[in-house]
Amino acid sequence: MLSNGQVFAQNNEQALDTSAPEFQPGHFGDDLYYELGLNFGLVVGKVDLENSTARPHIGPAITVGYRKGAWAAEIAWLNTGIQYESYVPRSDTIQPVYFSVLDTTFDLPTYFTADVEGEYNMNYLEGRISYRLMEKERSRLELALRVSYLITGSNRGTALVDIGTFAGRQDEFDSEAEYLNSLYSRLPEEFDDSAAMSKFDFGLMLKYRFLLYNNMKMFTNLGGGFRPVQEKTDLVLDSYYNLFFQLGLTF
Repeated sequence: MLSNGQVFAQNNEQALDTSAPEFQPGHFGDDLYYELGLNFGLVVGKVDLENSTARPHIGPAITVGYRKGAWAAEIAWLNTGIQYESYVPRSDTIQPVYFSVLDTTFDLPTYFTADVEGEYNMNYLEGRISYRLMEKERSRLELALRVSYLITGSNRGTALVDIGTFAGRQDEFDSEAEYLNSLYSRLPEEFDDSAAMSKFDFGLMLKYRFLLYNNMKMFTNLGGGFRPVQEKTDLVLDSYYNLFFQLGLTF
């Protein structure tokens, strides 16, 4: 039988028991997992760096996957693209000019420049198969093959076009008004190249996972495409490819 003092001491020890719950180290074993993160997208290719700038397009990236041994299969939805600005320097063009006296239109050689602002915006449904390259107690590195289907995609923007003999020669005038008076025209023209977007993309992805707590992990993905994001057109004369970086959490 316990004395009153012993009972009090035992109860006091139980009341002061503030030990933290046992840490669960987690694992990279066979399991179903979900990933939520952000996609930082770019579209890369031949670019005039002197006259062009670009900003990453930031969108969501959501993945459901199943890991078994060294292999993993995933299906993902991601939003990617790029916001860009570009200046088309003084170039030759042909301007149709109507002469009312002769009731005739002549094609006259002249010059043009253009300030372009646009955005690629793509939503992909993507499948991946990945293989483990390296695994340690709390980290895992994988290489994945990715195949994507374009759900929606666009390349839209506006071009401010100057046409005339003195197009692009603003420095020769004392004021903006004098320069504008020298032009044949300055017109904002909207463009939409969305019909030329490629419906499929495929490429590789390097995937890194780091165990945080229990089965929660931090992930980073670096992916790229081998197929141009759109066909060449009168507006897009070169091929451009997807490149993106993803960051988020795995549950």
